[in-house]
Amino acid sequence: MTHQDSKLTIDDIGNKLGVTPQFLLEAASAASTQYELFDLPKKSGGTRTICSPKNELKRLQRTILEELLHTFAMPDYVHGCVKGRSIVTNAKPHTNKPLVLTIDIKDFFGSINPEQINRIFRISFNCDDKSAEVLTALTTYGTFLPQGAPTSPALANIAALPLDAAILDICEQSGLQFSYTRYVDDITISGDNRLALMLASFYKTVSAHGFTASPGKLRVGRPSNRQKVTGIIVNKKMAPPKKLIRKIRQQLYYCEKFGIEDHCRKEGIEEQEFLNQINGMLGFIRLTQPTTADLFKIKLTTLQGYTFVSVDESVLLILKHAVEEEKHVNFVYHGSTRKVAPVEVFIDDEGMKFMRGYQTVPEQKWERYMIPDIQSLRLSENA
Repeated sequence: MTHQDSKLTIDDIGNKLGVTPQFLLEAASAASTQYELFDLPKKSGGTRTICSPKNELKRLQRTILEELLHTFAMPDYVHGCVKGRSIVTNAKPHTNKPLVLTIDIKDFFGSINPEQINRIFRISFNCDDKSAEVLTALTTYGTFLPQGAPTSPALANIAALPLDAAILDICEQSGLQFSYTRYVDDITISGDNRLALMLASFYKTVSAHGFTASPGKLRVGRPSNRQKVTGIIVNKKMAPPKKLIRKIRQQLYYCEKFGIEDHCRKEGIEEQEFLNQINGMLGFIRLTQPTTADLFKIKLTTLQGYTFVSVDESVLLILKHAVEEEKHVNFVYHGSTRKVAPVEVFIDDEGMKFMRGYQTVPEQKWERYMIPDIQSLRLSENA
């Protein structure tokens, strides 16, 4: 059997997707008419055109994604729209680095043409000419990848792999310490400060591979300022933006002061929409600081009149938060007021819950405390 004979035919593709070859041919022929176009405003100004496939085409694209595109083994440094990876896994390699560079690719999907997609199906998925042509018609719109199609992120990831390889080669040739990730159209390079001197080379390489770097979205983060990767602060350890934490704390304060219903009325927002927004923010915070998110959730559900956790569980959450955030706590223990920097929360062989920490008040010493005996626990306002 020759290599040409072993290529996937339209019949093979139909079998993989669970449809007939005739259905694929007809769907491909009509694909260009099966989109709804609309504009969405961008945060940076202007609009982004979304090409949303209609239901039948979208279902077929999802099948192509699940049965074919997801069989491609994506390199470890690609995190966007890859199963098992997220904005957290994308940010983690860049934690506590002297320099964090983030380069945004302008009009990422719009920069990838049908010829590139056809080549991907032929080379990366071993399709013959006809099946590659049909799959290309089913996953592209006009001269580009449609933003709104389920297949576009996976295909764009594969199309950008030569660019990834070229930038990695530049970094490796420099001999400098570096970490590299890409989350869809966001490229992040971190490590040695001297990587900043290679920006011109990075930009030139982006252009050489048919993409355009957005100069207005370049971020150069150093430890003295905020280093942010896919929305997560990475200066010392991964964390949500402090601005977001302050916003939730402020909103819950107003809810406690005025009541949720009155606060929502003052803000001109429906109560359910307000709760959805807060829960969405808590979901983002939970990615990197689950204990912090749980503490906010306790506060929110208490304000709603629900019981979220027991007093004992609440104490555990506050202590875990203090350990994670290296904060002090104040509490009453066996009739004495204590101020402690907790370093560990644990359960011994007999099932007793303990906290170990460095006590600063009333005297400085390392101490172990039985958690059920801790009363009036609160986070200290300062260290």
